[in-house]
Amino acid sequence: MKEKKTQVRRSLEERLAEVDKTIAYHKGCIKRLEARKKDMIDRANKPARKRQFKRLVADGNLTAELLCQKLGITPEALEAVLEEARNTPNK
Repeated sequence: MKEKKTQVRRSLEERLAEVDKTIAYHKGCIKRLEARKKDMIDRANKPARKRQFKRLVADGNLTAELLCQKLGITPEALEAVLEEARNTPNK
């Protein structure tokens, strides 16, 4: 004869504990995904890298407005930096 398996009925507390455990796991996953998303946004918003800057200069596509935008400064601040660079003797 085949052996009959009896059904084990878990208590409500056990079932709720399992659901709470699953919820906690997924909250952790969501936090990690949000951190990854923030990191991706931060990387995308970083100023232009040196290689990109050199390419813009080499292509001749670099205007004063674009430079101010990439550096995040005003045109007056850019002019002050350029003036300081002009007055600094080369070594």
